[in-house]
Amino acid sequence: MKILMTVLFTLFAFNTFAQHDHGGDKLVDTAEATTEALEYFKANSNHDDVDDFKGIKAWPVSGGIKVKVYMKTRGDVEYSCHRHSASEPFECHDAK
Repeated sequence: MKILMTVLFTLFAFNTFAQHDHGGDKLVDTAEATTEALEYFKANSNHDDVDDFKGIKAWPVSGGIKVKVYMKTRGDVEYSCHRHSASEPFECHDAK
């Protein structure tokens, strides 16, 4: 849980910084998609998977953001995140 809180704080700080960077749409999108992917992971994973959380990686791709959540002993899960329109929040789905 401490790791998850650290990641969320880092994303908040990153998102705050990115919003002040004019032309940083990819940075803002990556931060927002990462937050949504973590929420999706927590809501759709069992307690053991959430407790096994190790880290996260996110990167922009054509049409959205890919997010990979790593676990210590259980491998990883990858999500594809996108918006349906510019004014809507990100939506994430299992990529595999």
